[in-house]
Formats: sequence, structure tokens, C-alpha cells
Amino acid sequence: MKDFSQSRIAAYENCPQHYKLRYLDRIKPPGSKEGIEAFLGQRVHEALEKLYKELLLSKENSQDELLAYYRERWQANWYDNIAIRKKGHTRKYYFETGLRALKNYWKHYQPFDQARTLSTEFAMEFKVGDFKIKGYIDRLSRSAEGVYEIHDYRTSGFLPNQEKLDSDLQLALYQIGIKAMFPDVKDVLLVWHYLLHDKEMTSVRTEAQLKDMKKQVISLIRDIERDDQFKPRESNLCDWCEYPAYCPAKKLDIQITEKTEKVDVRLKK
Repeated sequence: MKDFSQSRIAAYENCPQHYKLRYLDRIKPPGSKEGIEAFLGQRVHEALEKLYKELLLSKENSQDELLAYYRERWQANWYDNIAIRKKGHTRKYYFETGLRALKNYWKHYQPFDQARTLSTEFAMEFKVGDFKIKGYIDRLSRSAEGVYEIHDYRTSGFLPNQEKLDSDLQLALYQIGIKAMFPDVKDVLLVWHYLLHDKEMTSVRTEAQLKDMKKQVISLIRDIERDDQFKPRESNLCDWCEYPAYCPAKKLDIQITEKTEKVDVRLKK
């Protein structure tokens, strides 16, 4: 039985060719660079994981302690090859963006007693139909008897509307897993923390919605297993793709660009 995850399913939905190159061919991106946005997100996640892990041990981090840990993790993991693609943005800009997000979070939620944290980076494995699904929850908590909360930290600059969240697949898929793993579940609240906006957004799914979503996930996985072409799907995500040299849709663009550059050189001569 193949293992699937929400990220694998989303990769296929975004671009079947990217899915093939990454998950089936397992091609290591040539000369790929970690983007500064991903680096920032990882450091902020690490700081919040420390905050809630230590709360489980009855230790509350002060704001200064939380920010000091963020600085420490940033400096320890920084390397010069990290890609900054947005013009006018600097390493300092992104560092301070993360710092500000953590300050706002600490002020917003301290003393962090809104719910009881059960786990951070909670690993889960469950079945949807005949397929095994794996995933990680940033933070799992319980606010009342039988009421569970699935928390997800986002450092994207994009803030979705409620309609978008109410159709989000990832956390709803994790809700199915939580219901399978914890027999006392009565209700599940899906919680997104859009950290750069200091904004918390929530969604609740009915049993009927979860049933429909299971059908959707099973259908998507079957599409993946049946696909023998994995055609590229061009979109604005192509600008962030690690595989332009391997992509049939982009190879032609690269060849045309190279030929154009050669023509320009000859004209200049």
C-alpha cells in the first residue's frame, strides 16, 4: 500500500509533472536554493514549538526568551545560498518580519491557557478508504471534554477568505485522522494562525462534509495511480518550481531564450 500525504495530493493537483519529478522520479532539484520565505517559516515554527513543548512541562517562556530562541535558530541555520527573490527585500526585512509575528503572537495569547496542548508536531497515520495517509499537525489541543483543536501556523503573506478555509483539504483531512485515533472525539475545531497578519481563523466541518471529502480524496488518489502521462499544468507557481530544466513545458521556453540570446549577441557584433 502506497503512503500519501496532503502535500503529495496537493502537489499533484497543482501540477502532475511536478508530482512525478518529485515523488516518483525522486529527482534532486539541480542547484536548488532554499527560499527565504520557507526559511522564515521554519524558524517561526521552531519558536512556537518550543513555546508549547515547554508549556507541557509547566514552563512559560517570556517574550524575551521566545525571541532570543528565534534569533538563535535563525543565526544557527542561516547560510549565504538562501534565495531572496523579491526585489527590495533583504535578510534583515525577513528576520524582523518573523520577530514581529512572534511578538504579536505572544501578546495575543499569553498566558496560553485557551486550551490544553496535547502535542506539538503531532505525527499521524490513518486510512481513507484503502489508502494510508500520513501527516503532521503543528499543534493538537483540547479545549473541553471531547473537543479537539487542530492548529496550523502559516507565515504566508496571503490571507484567505472564509470560503477558502471552509473548503481547505489539509486540516479537514487531519480531522478525519483525529476522529479515527481518539475515540472520545465529539467536535473538532480547525484553527489557522496567519502569523504575519496576527489573525486567527477557524472552520468547522460536518459529518456530511467529511464524508464528501473522503470521496474527493479517494478520487484524487485514484487519478494519481491511473495517470501515465503526468502532464505539466502551467500557473504562477511555475516561478517557484525547482524543475524547469526537466519540465516539458519549460524546456521549450529555455531553448527559445537561449536562441534569442545568441541572436542578440550576433546583432551586437
